[in-house]
Amino acid sequence: MTGAARLLVTLVALAAIALAALSAAANVNAARNEHGEALYVIDHHGRRPTPAQLVPYEALLLKVLRGCNIGLDSLTNLVIHSADKAQEVSNHRVTNYTMLRAFAAAAGPKKVNCADMFLIEEARLE
Repeated sequence: MTGAARLLVTLVALAAIALAALSAAANVNAARNEHGEALYVIDHHGRRPTPAQLVPYEALLLKVLRGCNIGLDSLTNLVIHSADKAQEVSNHRVTNYTMLRAFAAAAGPKKVNCADMFLIEEARLE
């Protein structure tokens, strides 16, 4: 491989790493701004959270995002749907936070397909 080719490969690799870092930063900001707040508001019957009240939601969202191949929008929608379904089947209150906590506890340290885990955790709370 020539020096120019090695340089090109290195630049492409660095660009990919930079894009991944930007994507992770975008997920952190979105978790803090919109998604964590949406889950909180539903759980607390429309009451808006303080920044401190969002911290547990944010931490759990980020843990699941680190361990599962799922986007933030899809995860938020899945949490809401799964909590509603589990509550309906069990006839017990299942909050978004409870469902998110279950997903986060089962999520591993490396990104994997978590589809089966999501179904298992939902069923466990039903």
